[in-house]
Amino acid sequence: STTVLSCTNSGNNTNFTFSAGTSYKTWDGGGGLDTNWSTPANWSGDSVPGNSDTVVFNSTSNNNCTIDTAVTVTNLYIAGYTGEISQGGNSITISSNYSQASGTFTGGSASISITGAFTLSGGTFTSTTGTLTVSGAWTHTAGGTFTHNSGTVAFTGAAATVDVNVTETFNNLTLNKNAGVGQTITAGDTLTVNGTLSLTE
Repeated sequence: STTVLSCTNSGNNTNFTFSAGTSYKTWDGGGGLDTNWSTPANWSGDSVPGNSDTVVFNSTSNNNCTIDTAVTVTNLYIAGYTGEISQGGNSITISSNYSQASGTFTGGSASISITGAFTLSGGTFTSTTGTLTVSGAWTHTAGGTFTHNSGTVAFTGAAATVDVNVTETFNNLTLNKNAGVGQTITAGDTLTVNGTLSLTE
């Protein structure tokens, strides 16, 4: 299915997902040389995204983005964007999904928490040196580069699936799922752990 941003469902739509009531904030780079996330002028509507917003990085602006404050949002979508988003030392909390089809995300040292799915189909995602927690599906099959950055990836929560393009390499990998459920690795895929593999419940 296809997720449609900022559109109205008028009916007769097949395989499209419409998120009613979702508030979108698009990076427009209006701050010029000030590339901070916390600068209102860098966002559509000149207001910084809040915890109920879906954040969009697209071709509206390819200015780099520096995350200079702790971030809590609903979704983070990157598509058509060619700049770099740098985490630095600030935590990122995403209550639903992360999807990247272009651009560069450079993790720092703080935690990244994704309650929903992690999807990488293009661009470069360099993880945090801390812990990246994903509670939904992990999908990296169509392109893009994942770099573990000597950090930890933790799969938590309800049952979910890992689907990669044959193989994915992690530094430390933790599986801490809810009682009675597991993490399914798609048939034919291999997960390589260079550091520590932790299996807990």
